[in-house]
Amino acid sequence: MDDALARLERAARERGEARRRPGPERRSAVCEMCGGGDVTWGAMCQPCRGRLHGVPAPGGAGDDLRSAASGRAPARPGLSLIENVPGVVYRCADDVRRTVLFATEGLGHLTGTPAAAFRGGALGLADVVHPEDRPVLDTALARAGAAGAIDAEYRVVRTDGAVRWVQDRARRVAGDTGWILDGLLVDVTERRRAQDELAWLALHDPLTRLPNRRALEARLAMETARARAAVQPLALAVLDLDAFKAVNDAHGHGVGDRVLVDLAARLRAGTPPEGLAARIGGEEFVILLPGRSLASALAVAEAVRRAVEAAPVGGLPGVTISAGVAEGARPDLLAAADAALYRAKRAGRNRVVTG
Repeated sequence: MDDALARLERAARERGEARRRPGPERRSAVCEMCGGGDVTWGAMCQPCRGRLHGVPAPGGAGDDLRSAASGRAPARPGLSLIENVPGVVYRCADDVRRTVLFATEGLGHLTGTPAAAFRGGALGLADVVHPEDRPVLDTALARAGAAGAIDAEYRVVRTDGAVRWVQDRARRVAGDTGWILDGLLVDVTERRRAQDELAWLALHDPLTRLPNRRALEARLAMETARARAAVQPLALAVLDLDAFKAVNDAHGHGVGDRVLVDLAARLRAGTPPEGLAARIGGEEFVILLPGRSLASALAVAEAVRRAVEAAPVGGLPGVTISAGVAEGARPDLLAAADAALYRAKRAGRNRVVTG
């Protein structure tokens, strides 16, 4: 049994020696980060461990050894992997100002204020949140609860007045003196802009920049329900360019587009503040008029028709429109106005007919 125990001890020593660096000194295993330095525990030397946690380690051998091996100049003291993480890695107190205990230099790029100002306590993370978005962050913090995760998107205001969108992902953890938040801030401004642009395009005509059919139908449903509940009038006018195909055929689609854009501007100008002007397809437009009677809607449509007739549209003289007007909080209001429009076309165009 003694022989067996001796063999086990000898094998253990041999395995330990295999992990040690060769040389006159008996040293610990090689650091997995830099390939040099003493590893007293874990897999990293103390200088690399300090850099990973953002703590400068004067005289650390890891950077010098790596630089010498690669032929590069030694890295600046304190440079750590955490600084290379896209965004802002931070630790803050779980207080009203979100007092910063640690933050990478990216915080300065994001806010326009050096990260040192936050780490020194002059500013807290909450101080740069857009006033309108503070409830968003407060709600996310409240929902997280103890040791919970936080995921919120809100705006921050830079020192130059510019506004950036950030995604804030953090976790509440117990610190030595209370709860703290460890998190990551990522600038998502470009993504938010792209999302806003897609949302706008879903409800607008890109040529005339008027609301499209989808937007009109949603607003019409809302105004119909409101008019029924309040027993109020509701009117709608459908307007169509006369002989628009002939304009495209004679002058080209570029000129035709200019005519559409000019007409949209005149419709927008002639629509009351409570109304909605929309392009629902081709050369067909709609003016929705909540709270307006049939006579009032007829006057609005007639004023637009005269404005189009009075001056060249898109640089072309002689452009005219026809319109149909209908009234009532009914599901066929748009169809009724469209039917009146076709009666105006059959009656000779350049006129307004009620349905």
